[in-house]
Amino acid sequence: MSKLLSILVYLRRQKIGTDGQVPIYVRLTVDGDQDEFSLSRKILPEEWDVKKQQVLSKSLEARITNTKITQMKGDFNKLFLKIPTDERVTAEQLKKMYFRIPPEKEDGQIRKDPEFSQKVMSLIAQFKSLAKKKKSVLKRTNNLPQLMQIESQEQDLLAEIEATILQTNQWMDGPTLLLSTGIIWE
Repeated sequence: MSKLLSILVYLRRQKIGTDGQVPIYVRLTVDGDQDEFSLSRKILPEEWDVKKQQVLSKSLEARITNTKITQMKGDFNKLFLKIPTDERVTAEQLKKMYFRIPPEKEDGQIRKDPEFSQKVMSLIAQFKSLAKKKKSVLKRTNNLPQLMQIESQEQDLLAEIEATILQTNQWMDGPTLLLSTGIIWE
């Protein structure tokens, strides 16, 4: 039964960069159990208010960082409050829930479908083939039945592509594989 959540935002001063900046880290403590992660932001140490756990500067970058800190703290608190009172959670589990890390991605071991890359390549080939066929049909006049058949096949293919995109979103943090290929859906 988890009862107490503490969130500390601090500078990891041991990791000073050549530009003098240090990374901002977050330490979660749930009933004495701790876990940490980087906020993916760096600042100069003299710009940090230890007591307020925020950046002192009034620059746009500082305001964005402070907003990110405030929002992150609020999100963790909301998430923690959603956990049933009779359920125990560790700091690591809370962090994984926050970052939506699925069980198959825990510990850096991504267990993908071994035929996934072949499936993606097949979808791309099918898309290109349909686009070429559609272009050819559009050049001819009065071929509405064939055009409707192609558009039906396109809809089926788009549904399969959307399912694949959802699958890649579970494995990746950020843009999906298909979107990063530069394919534009018309």
